[in-house]
Amino acid sequence: MSILSNVGRRSFSLRAVIAMLYIVLTAGALTIVYPLALMLSTSVTSSVDVDEFRVIPAYFHDDDVLFAKYLEEKYVRPAMVTQAYGKEIFEFRELIPLAREQREAWLASPPATREALMIDWRDFMATLPLSYRNLCFLSPPGMTGRVESAYREFVSKRFNDDFTECRKVYQEDVRSFTSVSIPYERLADRDYLPDPTQKNRDFLEYKRSLGAESMAVVSLDVPYAAFLRSRYKRDLAEFNRAFATSYASFADARLPERAPVQVAQREAWTAFVRSRLSLPFVGLRSELARSLGSDAWDRDVLPGIDRPIFPAIGAHAPAVFDTLRTAAPEDMAVLSSESLYRRFLESRYGTIAAVNARYATTHTEWSQISLPSLEADLSAFQPQITASRWHYITRNYIEVMDYILLHGRAVWNTLVLVVLSMATQLLVNPLAAYALSRFRLPYTNRLLMFCLATMAFPPEVAMIPSFLLLRSFPLGQLVVGTVMFAMLVSIWWLAVGKRAPMWIGLVVAGIISIGTAYTVTIPGGDVSMLNSYSALILPGVANGFSIFLLKGFFDSMPREVYEAATLEGATEFRMFWQIAVPMSAPVLAVIALGTFTAAYGGFMWAFLVCQKEEYWTLMVWLYEMQITAPKYLMTAALTLASIPTLVVFIFCQRFILRGIVLPSMH
Repeated sequence: MSILSNVGRRSFSLRAVIAMLYIVLTAGALTIVYPLALMLSTSVTSSVDVDEFRVIPAYFHDDDVLFAKYLEEKYVRPAMVTQAYGKEIFEFRELIPLAREQREAWLASPPATREALMIDWRDFMATLPLSYRNLCFLSPPGMTGRVESAYREFVSKRFNDDFTECRKVYQEDVRSFTSVSIPYERLADRDYLPDPTQKNRDFLEYKRSLGAESMAVVSLDVPYAAFLRSRYKRDLAEFNRAFATSYASFADARLPERAPVQVAQREAWTAFVRSRLSLPFVGLRSELARSLGSDAWDRDVLPGIDRPIFPAIGAHAPAVFDTLRTAAPEDMAVLSSESLYRRFLESRYGTIAAVNARYATTHTEWSQISLPSLEADLSAFQPQITASRWHYITRNYIEVMDYILLHGRAVWNTLVLVVLSMATQLLVNPLAAYALSRFRLPYTNRLLMFCLATMAFPPEVAMIPSFLLLRSFPLGQLVVGTVMFAMLVSIWWLAVGKRAPMWIGLVVAGIISIGTAYTVTIPGGDVSMLNSYSALILPGVANGFSIFLLKGFFDSMPREVYEAATLEGATEFRMFWQIAVPMSAPVLAVIALGTFTAAYGGFMWAFLVCQKEEYWTLMVWLYEMQITAPKYLMTAALTLASIPTLVVFIFCQRFILRGIVLPSMH
């Protein structure tokens, strides 16, 4: 029978009330769905778009944003983007307008021009030393980059999966191949010299095996512009006056290959070479270079100019720096990537006009030609748009799964904790509640009050006493007291029998057993249960609220069912197992769901009693992860972590609803 009659449904006011109820319920549902959608969308973002808070991330349909994410993954740090492109980038979000502008210009150029530019660029990259190329696709904060992951596989194969030998050779205190760090190069820094170790030699071998798309050319125009900005205290007018130029910004200045003739330019160039230029890009007159280690120089890279071999020049670095401080400007040269690229084009095409004809450009001099690093990235990105989109949708989740599966035994520990916690809760609590319900003990109400009193204190109050108890668990005294209690009760029964109430014997035996157990010192009687599954599970075996809830449910069951089972010869345990437990499935489902949620989501207790990583649960590892992981990665981790709770709720839902629906049907 429906709640509203047919006559009542015809009333306009009642229909308005019903419509209003549906509107309110729909709005309430949206307030739940919208934050959930934001959480899911944030879990597939990165630092480029994490703060946009879109239900559907922009890179799902915008290839320019997708390209910005590709650049973010490749260069990892904004400083590397600035170094590669010659454009100052402070946040990766600034890449979106840059990517949109450059991608439109790139796609608007003729395909033949694009192909010619990339052919020349690949040929040039093949001639460029490793010391001119930064490694890309490294690890962003809290994550593992694809190149670094491949490097660890390279190291693992090199040592035939023998991690002990790897630790011995590399002399690093790491726990597994997954924690081997890749050497970090600072090729543009003046003070950077790689360590002459076996690890660095293996790294260079690995670097040689990578393709050009995994590297970025080091640009010197950017640090030179920063040097000029500092030298002239950001005064662009004073800079242009001294240099006799009309640059719109300091970034327009280019680092010349040889010392300029103009006085201010010559002084600035000389000061930069002597104080800022990194060793891989130094050029010295051949006579000077060969006096500083004949085996550490490439001969005649330019006519009469030698270039240091990196890292072999490291042994002669102090002498080279001393020579640079005193050498005449005519004896020095800057062998930058830009100058080498221009010389490469000059040797291939001869004139600037031929280059313009080939590339459809309008350059008037060689110094106007810049490195096509951004165009090379566009060329590499364009064929993999679909694959990149799917990669960024799944990347955060894959990273979280790798972290969880490769660190400790998080999944196994959590599974053991959840299964045993649910098993003990669904066994101990129903047994205690059944006993209080079936047997009308005179102190039942007092026991229930004691159970309810445990709800008056938050779990944090019991943490310290429980920790102290587990740290020095009196196992020996407990065994002695239990044995003595059993012996005294047996003696009382044999000696007194039914001539005195049994409870007197139980009280006397309990007092004597407890007093004896705590007065007798047992060597080795205290056992530490910390860093074990027992410490995780035992404190939550019984729950006062669950006992109270189950006792009330058992009381509501008809007594005739038990009487009929007794007449049929059923034992008490059989009545509990085959009658009480199946009929209490709804309330047991509620207890199971609560137990799972508490055990699975518990962090503080698991971290307090288990300091060893091999006993850390999933939530402890996720807490450890969030120390270094960005928020979009943590959102993906929490999304994955919520799936088991959702599955358990769906499984328990039908039992819970049955407990709600069936009484209403009766």
